[in-house]
Amino acid sequence: MPSTSRCTTETSGRRCSCCTAGRAASWSSSGWFPLLAPRTVVVASLPGYGWSERPAGQWTTRDTAGLLAEAMTVLGYGRFVAHGTDFGSAAATWLALDRPELVAGLHLSNLDLGPTLADGDRPTDEERDYLDRFDAWWRGENGYKEIQSTRPGALAPALLDSPAGLAAWVLDKWSTWTDPALGPTVAARAGRDALPELLTWWWATGTVETSVLDYADNRAADTTMLPLGARVEVPTAVARFGRERGFREDPPRSWVERMYRLDRWTDQPRGGHFAALEAPDLLAADLLTFAATLT
Repeated sequence: MPSTSRCTTETSGRRCSCCTAGRAASWSSSGWFPLLAPRTVVVASLPGYGWSERPAGQWTTRDTAGLLAEAMTVLGYGRFVAHGTDFGSAAATWLALDRPELVAGLHLSNLDLGPTLADGDRPTDEERDYLDRFDAWWRGENGYKEIQSTRPGALAPALLDSPAGLAAWVLDKWSTWTDPALGPTVAARAGRDALPELLTWWWATGTVETSVLDYADNRAADTTMLPLGARVEVPTAVARFGRERGFREDPPRSWVERMYRLDRWTDQPRGGHFAALEAPDLLAADLLTFAATLT
């Protein structure tokens, strides 16, 4: 296993906590980076999560992208591959859009942003079919997001007051967004230690309250969609997991190409929303294969 070190960078008066290991540059949101050895991996704790403080006022994933660009520059990396999933997917996308000179390639394991269509631009039949299936599934899944987007201050005290309540809130999504084919329980799908470690990390740092603000701030700032006409022109790879209970997150390639210059598009045989926990070997292999194609 490669040696690791933890550092806190100070950029624009804000602190960003990172962990580094190996010999090239990237970052992710989980502990699968030893599989990427011998490349150097920079794992950033996003603002408001765990060890990185959340700045006062409205803060979006686009702001996070700017902070990460500064942090990587401070650490001495002028060119790197960026990986992301969930909010990390959004931050990495904004980074590739706003600072393409830094990003040699963009690797995503799911999509967090959508395109903004021009007047008269209609989804294709294949795209419409996917969007209709997604909307039908999402109506039963988005209760948590509506609360966190509209009333984060009402929810946070309850999560901070009760470890059991925090566990139930997190487990609800882990149970439905992991690949049911991997086993009957979350422990079987994501590993026995994953949930206790995450809950301890959140509980010890008290950052549940600041983490849920991402939902409200991004909705208010309209950073949940790319602006009209915006497209990432950095070489992009998408590893398609998304094998969740009752739904397969499988947008058509044409939908993704509205937002990205798509150089690599791979369908993975297992793993759901939390691919880094459910199928770390597949995720690492796909990222390494993609990185090897970049010059």
